Amino acid sequence: MDFKKNKKIIIGGFLAFVVVAWSAFFVVRRSYFVEREKMEPYVLSNQALRNAVYDSIGAIHSELYADGKYYLPTEEWVLKSFYPAFKKDLFENNNVVYRPEANDCDDYSLYAIAFAKRYFNRGRTVKMPIAFGEFVYRVKNSTNNHAINIVAIQRGNSDQEIMFFEPQTGRFIELTEEEKFSGYFVRF
Repeated sequence: MDFKKNKKIIIGGFLAFVVVAWSAFFVVRRSYFVEREKMEPYVLSNQALRNAVYDSIGAIHSELYADGKYYLPTEEWVLKSFYPAFKKDLFENNNVVYRPEANDCDDYSLYAIAFAKRYFNRGRTVKMPIAFGEFVYRVKNSTNNHAINIVAIQRGNSDQEIMFFEPQTGRFIELTEEEKFSGYFVRF
């Protein structure tokens, strides 16, 4: 058996294996990062978020945008990922029981904000603020105030929409123009 000849075959085979493995690694790695880019949320500065809220509901008496930038969830994430987990945590585990004035709409909206932030950041090494906040307004034809969640939803790669989410029912709701303009508190 010719050792030099076998050595060349072994080295050639090894080099071919390395080239194929290296190429496969970059193809898989590239597709992973392309998929990650598709999954990464859209980002708004707090000024851009403030402008989007203003364009949607007008001037607000009291507002707070605590972070410098916000990541926008999708409507699908809110309805199909966040809300089922939120519902299970609060309602099915009996962590929250509705009590007028003691545990009502403003409490639910605050629970939803805290849970959304925690849930959105699960498994992430870099924690991110999410555009999921609280909106307090006067209910149409009523003297009652109501607290719900206000969410800047990602639409496509560069568009956003301000939507209103009722944490007690798990649904996005439409507010009348009168209700939007009666809003006096927004907090993200």
